Amino acid sequence: MTRQPVRPAAESNRPVSDATPPIETSKTAEAPAAENDRQQTARAISLWLLLGSIGVFVLSVAAGFAPAPIKRLLLFYLAFGLIAGGGLGRLAQEVGARHSMLIVLLGNLLLLAGGMNVARVSYDRIHADVQERVRQNPDNMLGLKLLEQTAGDDPEMQARVRAEQARLNPRFRDYLRHRVSPLGKWERPWPLVFWIVELALSLAVGTWGMLRTMQRPTSS
Repeated sequence: MTRQPVRPAAESNRPVSDATPPIETSKTAEAPAAENDRQQTARAISLWLLLGSIGVFVLSVAAGFAPAPIKRLLLFYLAFGLIAGGGLGRLAQEVGARHSMLIVLLGNLLLLAGGMNVARVSYDRIHADVQERVRQNPDNMLGLKLLEQTAGDDPEMQARVRAEQARLNPRFRDYLRHRVSPLGKWERPWPLVFWIVELALSLAVGTWGMLRTMQRPTSS
């Protein structure tokens, strides 16, 4: 049997179609979603900052008006920081503000401002009470002026003048010295240093409370 020669297959003149390109995610579709997410985050942080500022301010004013026996050295500021920090963390959960460095930074500023406002309100109350007593008994101021005129360069008399000035017209530094008086007689700048330490510890405890609360799962 004679073997027939194999003819090469005829090449097709039809063009070979290119492979179908992969489907790419449209960037124009992703952009609105990302922008909407950023706007929601900004609104949540703004709402948290507004309500948090009001809440910390109200709490600090209430703490400033607390009775003197409650205002234990160090412990009172620790309690304030823990309550304020926990409240800020809970508020962040409620408004949907995500945990971020911005939230931590703003929370620290609110806690620090709140702690300082506690001291300011407390000092204003004491100063107002002293001024009211001075108005009711103006002879005290006359005695102070007479003491100032006769003090001269005598160190002992000058010390009495400063003590009377602190009693009849206390400054903020006099308030700080009065706070630590149960611990003894502290001279400048140690009352201020002690208060700064209280603020720092209150800030640390408040930040811990805020982060701890934000990490808790929300109750359904």
